[in-house]
Order: sequence, then structure tokens, then C-alpha cells
Amino acid sequence: MRHAPPPQLVGEAVGRTVGDVRRSAGLTQEELADLAGVAPRTIRRYEGGRPPSLSHVVGLARALQVPPGRLLRILDDIG
Repeated sequence: MRHAPPPQLVGEAVGRTVGDVRRSAGLTQEELADLAGVAPRTIRRYEGGRPPSLSHVVGLARALQVPPGRLLRILDDIG
């Protein structure tokens, strides 16, 4: 039986992916925050390892113009 990965690992993995995709898109944390409708500190927290809510994953994916699964794909590797 598979167990869910610890929230800390989820946060770190998703945060790394968000940061990588954001930088590839040529966006600053502030620009991504504006596009996603969140505060810049929220982006800093996520990229720093805080797990985002599912609704924020969807909002971030929209802002980054990628499918939400791209931000979560790393979970297959740690789950």
C-alpha cells in the first residue's frame, strides 16, 4: 500500500517545480503573484517549501500557462 508523501516533501518538490517553470517563463516572483492573484510572499513561501493548496496550484498553473499536473508531476517520484 502506498502512503502519501510527507507535506514537507510535497512542498519542496512543488516549490522547486514552480520556481523552475516561473524562471523558464521569464517571470519574477512578483509578476507570477500578480498573474496568479496571490501576494508575492505567497510565491516566496511556496518556492521555499510550503505546500500550496490545490486551488493555488490551479491558479499558478493558469498563470504559468501549464497544466496543473506539470506542477504536481514530481509527486510521482516521491510518493
